[in-house]
Amino acid sequence: FNGTGGTTSSYLGYRVHTFTTSGTFTISASGKVDILIIAGGGGGGSGSNQGEGGGGGAGGVKYFSQKTLAVGDHTVTVGLGGAGSTGATARGVNGQSSSIGSLSTVGGGGGGSRNTSVQPGALGGSGGGGGQRDNDTANHGAGTANQGNNGGSGFEGAQMSGGGGGGAGGVGTSSPSTGVGGAGGAGIVEGTTALYDWTLADGTTATFKINGTTNSYAGGGGGSGETTAANGQHGGGNGGTNNATGTNGTGN
Repeated sequence: FNGTGGTTSSYLGYRVHTFTTSGTFTISASGKVDILIIAGGGGGGSGSNQGEGGGGGAGGVKYFSQKTLAVGDHTVTVGLGGAGSTGATARGVNGQSSSIGSLSTVGGGGGGSRNTSVQPGALGGSGGGGGQRDNDTANHGAGTANQGNNGGSGFEGAQMSGGGGGGAGGVGTSSPSTGVGGAGGAGIVEGTTALYDWTLADGTTATFKINGTTNSYAGGGGGSGETTAANGQHGGGNGGTNNATGTNGTGN
């Protein structure tokens, strides 16, 4: 049982194939593999000038243990992260989906924005955080079941703020007070996070291990705030403050 494609490394006698760009995974004999698929994260939202945007949601995550793949070529698609909003009337752009063959995950939802109207966080693998809201109505984006979590909502007040994007390991935090952005939701951490194995129907969980490191993946982006921007988690970018730009999430 041999495979080619991606960047190869070894871990406890296993061969690891890591794809950070799209490509082809080819195997010469049918065999079982563990597969981690992560989609691209969503871009953050924007505001008029006061830090009103929600954080981008993390890309959807799936982990398959001992999945049988057939002999031959398997197309691997690595989704890109979505761009941040360039205007106060549009959300951040959703991330792109990732896949190997027929196994796929959903891109993260873009963060919500606000100027004269409210653009809620978008749904995705994990949902985008909501921008500053009206009338105390929740405006977070929804996550996809068994792939991620909801984003947090923005805050209605004199000083504006957005909620954090959802992460694979936890929901995004809603803005806690006027002018303060909500933190991004937690991602997953290798060796410590128990993940549901979506190939089994009995609800089995297993500590996530893929290459023997303590890397973390698929955290949500932080919401922006007029006075205090929030941090992203586990790869998610930080929010911005009044007239200041937030940061990009960590690539790949």
